[in-house]
Amino acid sequence: MKDGTKPLQEALKRAGLWRDFYRVFRPGFAHQGLWRAYLDRLEREALPLGEGFLLALDRTLKGASLGAVRYPAAYLDRLLQDLAPSEASPPGRASPEGGGEVEVPKDALLLLPDGRRGYFAGWTGGGAKAFFEVDGVAYLVERELVLAARVVG
Repeated sequence: MKDGTKPLQEALKRAGLWRDFYRVFRPGFAHQGLWRAYLDRLEREALPLGEGFLLALDRTLKGASLGAVRYPAAYLDRLLQDLAPSEASPPGRASPEGGGEVEVPKDALLLLPDGRRGYFAGWTGGGAKAFFEVDGVAYLVERELVLAARVVG
């Protein structure tokens, strides 16, 4: 584990959640870089939530162990949305009609212009890319692909 994620790993080990977290979440990230980006994001955005983050993670892990949570990263993000300050909403884009921001619904089933079908799981910290889950595996895709996608479910 690199230095950047030590605080997250230590907090999860203290709470007795690290092993289950790694076992449940790591298979959902196709590449080490995606996993690293996700850990960095949790450390930056979720770890400061303290006990609330740990409770949300515990609930996610229990749901996954029961088979009730198919996409643990998306489920945890949904729980953390309730804990995060309301001003930290995901970035949108200006609509073509000039009517303001368009938001992609969390956990929306999307059909990307390149033909891939999967679930929107949130934006990266800077909003330049999105987490896109296909069959339980998270991918980083360009922002423009997600914004051009059609919501199918």
